[in-house]
Amino acid sequence: MGNGQKILITGGAGYIGSVLTRRLLERGFSVTVLDNFLYGQKSLPEGDKNPAVIRGDCRDRTIVRTAARAADVVIPLAALVGMPLCDQKPEDARTTNLEAIRMLCSELSPEQRILFPTTNSGYGIGQKDAYCTEDTPLHPISLYARTKVEAEQAVLERRNSITFRLATAFGDSPGCGLICSS
Repeated sequence: MGNGQKILITGGAGYIGSVLTRRLLERGFSVTVLDNFLYGQKSLPEGDKNPAVIRGDCRDRTIVRTAARAADVVIPLAALVGMPLCDQKPEDARTTNLEAIRMLCSELSPEQRILFPTTNSGYGIGQKDAYCTEDTPLHPISLYARTKVEAEQAVLERRNSITFRLATAFGDSPGCGLICSS
């Protein structure tokens, strides 16, 4: 099923990434994970179907350039997630959630595709009794939401990219560290 496609997942050992990595490997994709293992997680599969692992920071241009060189598709999941953490570490939030995405976009060739899962926090409060759609105006009210909205814009400007606005993720994941919600 994987057609030999090579996929790079930044933050691939995290909450969503560890599950996604497993699923892609099961479907025959070649997966490389770039992760800093901030929480010391041991969430990646071992054995016959295991990803290539690069222990590093998604903000390091040299590491990203090397990791992305062979990828057909990049799925950037590395992020500081949620308003409380971003408010505690605003510079890390800005450099990880936004600047690293801009840098990644600049390092990829036009043929390389980005699949960018992002947050629905960009909608802000929303309107009572109204569902948000792709056409709903974005009104981010937190640093976390602002960095993710700007990162989404950077990804879409480069073309050959798709974004997904995810609702709150919850539940068990091998990538749970100290904080287990995304």
